Parts: sequence; structure tokens; C-alpha cells
Amino acid sequence: RVKNIEEFIQTEEKYMNILFDIINTVIVPCRELKYLDEEQEKAIFSNIETIAKFSDKILTSLKSAYSENF
Repeated sequence: RVKNIEEFIQTEEKYMNILFDIINTVIVPCRELKYLDEEQEKAIFSNIETIAKFSDKILTSLKSAYSENF
């Protein structure tokens, strides 16, 4: 059971890191260089930043619960 929880946390951490990598290496530079207008950005990247922030909160909660219980 503990191994499954650890694997779940690791998977969530990898997923969150990928999302933030996309944000920092693609979205932010596109914004700064004004490659896309707001409509195009929403069409391409949708709500990836919201998902990344939510993933970060989930991961923090998971790690906290794990450290308290195991």
C-alpha cells in the first residue's frame, strides 16, 4: 500500500513538473514575445496554468498526508 502511495505521489510530481516546464519554456516566452494573441493562446494552451496550480496544491496535500500517516 505504501509503495502505491509513493508511486502516485511521484507520478503526480512528474506530471506537475511537466506542466510547469511547458508554462516556463513555451507559454511565458510566447507571451513575452507576443507570438500569439489572447484568443490563440487560449485555443492552444487552454487552462494549463490553472491545472498546474491545482496539481501543485494536490501534490502538497498528498505529501502532507503521506508524511503524517506513514
